[in-house]
Amino acid sequence: MAEHNEIVSAVVRELSSIRGLKPSIEKVTESARLLFDADQAGITLIRARGELETVGPTHEIVTEVDSLQYELGQGPCVDAVTEQHVVTAHDLDSDPRWPEWGPRACGLGIQSILAADLQADGRRIGALNLYGSRVNQFKDTDAGLVLSFSAHASAALAAARTHADPFGLLQPLGRHDLDRNARRLGRAFLFVADRAHARTLSSLNASFSATLSIESLTPRSRNCVTARPGYPQGSMARKGERSISTLKARP
Repeated sequence: MAEHNEIVSAVVRELSSIRGLKPSIEKVTESARLLFDADQAGITLIRARGELETVGPTHEIVTEVDSLQYELGQGPCVDAVTEQHVVTAHDLDSDPRWPEWGPRACGLGIQSILAADLQADGRRIGALNLYGSRVNQFKDTDAGLVLSFSAHASAALAAARTHADPFGLLQPLGRHDLDRNARRLGRAFLFVADRAHARTLSSLNASFSATLSIESLTPRSRNCVTARPGYPQGSMARKGERSISTLKARP
């Protein structure tokens, strides 16, 4: 137990130094696979409108097994992200909770599973899923330790997602989230607009760096805005004066 706690602490410290959501997710799943003696691991994330998506799978079989759960609307991952904190199945072929999904998962080589929910800011964001190819593979696994690991993983993933999505536009949408996400989108738009405005001002400042001030010009050439190479001072003003005279002379 103490050794496992030390390993969890080491993983948490390493997660805090990782930049980016994708590498953080991959580190969580691979660490969980090794720490809890699982054959494979993955994370189910809750996307907009409650859609479920598998990320960071350690093997393609994880995506296949999870997709079956999402399609059938039943399975331990679905339960972990919607109803329970920890879901364990020691023999999927005979588990009565998922009569359709269990046998099909066994047909793909998965005999047992352990899933723990992931939470951030008091709300579920997904589930950490561990898969075993043997019956009773997680029978002796400490559920409390899995929950502790998932809590640390949730914090690390929430921090990584905030860094990748500072306005929270990729957060799952709940029943009362539409107005809040509209405000987030407004803030994002203003942020982008401000950045574009700043770049425009910088570009204008650079382009006008060679501009002559009006006070430095002779009275005869005050209509000249810039001094272009090849134009004697005042020539542009005289050209403008001739153009105006021509226009006045036309019937």
